[in-house]
Amino acid sequence: MDSVLTKPGTIHLVEKIKNKLAPIQKLLYLQSKIYFNEKTQRYEGIGEWLNSRRDGLIYGVKIPKYSFSTTTTATKIGANANLILEPSTETSAGRNDYENIVLFECIRCNGGVDADGMPYVTAIEGLDGRFDPIKNNTYIITPVYYRKITSDTQYSTFEYTDTPTTGFTACYGAYTATNVLRPFILRACYLDSDGKCSSKSGTIPGTYRSPTSIAHSLNYDLTNSKNRQDGLTFLTYGDICYQEDFMELMLGVKAPRSQVVGCCSYNYQYNLAAAETNVKRIILTDAQAAFFEIGSTVSVGNETVTNKDRNNIASHAIASSVKIISKTSLGNGNTALNLNLSSNITTKTNYFVSSMPWYNGTCDKIQGTYGARTTAALKNSKEPFRFQNCEWNLGVWEVFCNYMGICSTDGTNDTYEYYLAPDISKVTTSDGQTGWVKMTHITVDTKNAKYIKDYEVEKGARIPSAWSGTATTGYMSGCWLFGSAGSHEILAGGDLRAGALAGVGAFDADYATGSAYWSFGGRSSTIGHSAPAE
Repeated sequence: MDSVLTKPGTIHLVEKIKNKLAPIQKLLYLQSKIYFNEKTQRYEGIGEWLNSRRDGLIYGVKIPKYSFSTTTTATKIGANANLILEPSTETSAGRNDYENIVLFECIRCNGGVDADGMPYVTAIEGLDGRFDPIKNNTYIITPVYYRKITSDTQYSTFEYTDTPTTGFTACYGAYTATNVLRPFILRACYLDSDGKCSSKSGTIPGTYRSPTSIAHSLNYDLTNSKNRQDGLTFLTYGDICYQEDFMELMLGVKAPRSQVVGCCSYNYQYNLAAAETNVKRIILTDAQAAFFEIGSTVSVGNETVTNKDRNNIASHAIASSVKIISKTSLGNGNTALNLNLSSNITTKTNYFVSSMPWYNGTCDKIQGTYGARTTAALKNSKEPFRFQNCEWNLGVWEVFCNYMGICSTDGTNDTYEYYLAPDISKVTTSDGQTGWVKMTHITVDTKNAKYIKDYEVEKGARIPSAWSGTATTGYMSGCWLFGSAGSHEILAGGDLRAGALAGVGAFDADYATGSAYWSFGGRSSTIGHSAPAE
């Protein structure tokens, strides 16, 4: 039967059956290898299960240097050469050749990390009835991976494997702060929603909001992370390095934004064009309604709120993050956005509608581990996306870092010192002093926009001394570094001020360490208390 050919453009029936059975077979194998300890209410043997499936193969991607080629494409090499990852939507699952390879494992679970830095799992999706992404912190189980980078004048080659191999270095976060190898690594599926390092579906991502503020600035996150007693921290460079590495590896690109954009456009806010009673819709002008996509979400506020800005949580009292299910042209210059509301609402013309905030769990119904709610949402810059079962909204940078020095107004004659915080628990100040590691390699590249991958890496951070402009296909891989003297933040989350430039890998060095603005960030991290990267 395996040799029977089908019509061109179709998938063989046997292959379809195999693809359907593979996840079930994996879960059955998992169930036979691990053990749920009723006393501790935790799973045991996950690390052994992952190790038993190692293949030792090397999966690579060859990426052109900016000075050689500005293309965003890359070449998959080694065991990665012929593997394909297609995006999924809520209605269809794309092809995923990585699904049953342990290096790319990403099963969702509930769990956390102990104070000593060791992760634990309390429930596993598809394996038990305890898994709950709404009530409990939700992560993906990933193996410890090993990476090797080689370069010549034209290309940098990034290679990854699941097995300790000569010339390869363990990934960031592989070791606890006391240099004990973690049996596996947990990565947060969702952005923080309450300032407590949560990772839950169905919640509004943590951001600066008044009167209730979750101010994810560098100061805030460092202070709260280092004082935690449970081992959790906010976003670390190891979390973002994983996403950046694997997006490029699995999608075969240098700049992932060329494939999937995420929520990186400015967000729209308008007063309603007409008032209605007892409805499940809102009315905007035709021109305003054109900015809102079917399948995306809106929040509707009321006139009693003094501060009607997008970042005011109280302004979303009428309807918060409700999906647009259809549009209806009213023929009078107005369009109705029909909403997936559980009950009817009454609206007034001094109510307002905003496309912010989005809610965690937007991508939960996507049928694969990578994709967006619709095909259009991959690139319309208005929707979050899922990658490796983690949901991504705005931009995120891979490192908590400060620069200190004098910034000139035109980008010339700048002097900087760069600092990295590899272990947040050791940080006592946010100004690049105690607990910070000084960068020694400085790349001077004033007035040139490159992709993030083109800056040299030291201690896990890509830190140029000066840069300007943007490379719009590369998730804001360049920005303006002109500001006042003193220490500034390289964000651990994207900001909406430069919304069209944000995305996975975004950074902005022109903020004070305590500033938050509309920044999203604070992803729950189980590897924040880790040994410094080599």
